[in-house]
Amino acid sequence: MQMDNNAHMESCIKSRIELFAGCSSSPVYKDFDLGETISSRRHATRYVYIIVKGQARLIIQDNTELFEVYKLGKGDLIGAASVITGKECEEVIASAPVRLIGLEVSLFN
Repeated sequence: MQMDNNAHMESCIKSRIELFAGCSSSPVYKDFDLGETISSRRHATRYVYIIVKGQARLIIQDNTELFEVYKLGKGDLIGAASVITGKECEEVIASAPVRLIGLEVSLFN
């Protein structure tokens, strides 16, 4: 049943968002638990993620303190800014259990 739901979700995304029409690469599905790092400025990302369920925090670090810049939720993108700028610039942590769909960065180049 889970695979059927994932296939249906993939089909909906590809058919409803023109940007993904004709993409040959299948999205990946990833789950993160509370507190897990989704995206880091220290590691190159292979995916641009769309939040399907849950919440995350875009954060910055000033010395040893972390500051929340923005709350991310369903439909928000993670990794798009890194693709646009050409360098890793997003630090994102799950603030609740999160389910993501990841599209390979190569689709945006």
